[in-house]
Amino acid sequence: MSRFPHLFTERLELAPIAKEENEETWLIFTEPFVRKYLWDDTIISLETVGDILRENRHCFEERNWGLWWILEREKGIKLGFAGLWIFFAEDQPQLIYGLLPQYWGKGFASEAAHRLCTYAAQDLGFLYLTASCDLANTASHRVALQIGMEKYKEEVIDGKPTCFFKIAFGEKR
Repeated sequence: MSRFPHLFTERLELAPIAKEENEETWLIFTEPFVRKYLWDDTIISLETVGDILRENRHCFEERNWGLWWILEREKGIKLGFAGLWIFFAEDQPQLIYGLLPQYWGKGFASEAAHRLCTYAAQDLGFLYLTASCDLANTASHRVALQIGMEKYKEEVIDGKPTCFFKIAFGEKR
């Protein structure tokens, strides 16, 4: 998916996840610490991942956003993923991120999320960006707050207490 946007930070490259990367994506999505909040601790099928990656390609083709790998720039190691994705039938995608546990606490999720906020504001012309996460997922709360988001509501969705965060960017360019 090289024609789609690759984003860079000092330490990271965000590379669009290709529709052919089912197994690698499945391994990260089903890693116990990632799936706990991403999939409510359910192990999703390779078929489900294939559907997600087909939708991901469509999102990049039509809207120039989707899911990116978070790669360590020097070695190309896949640390996790981040992106913009539609949840809850909203008009605009939400920020999403997930890291393998061995890379937690090093600022990678905040760095990737901050870069995606910049991309959403400057390249996509978004006026704001939201993120949601389970109330119990305090690590994701910290990332949202570190990148300048503010918590603006809590709701119970499908029986799970969920927090919503938002950052405003200003006028459309």
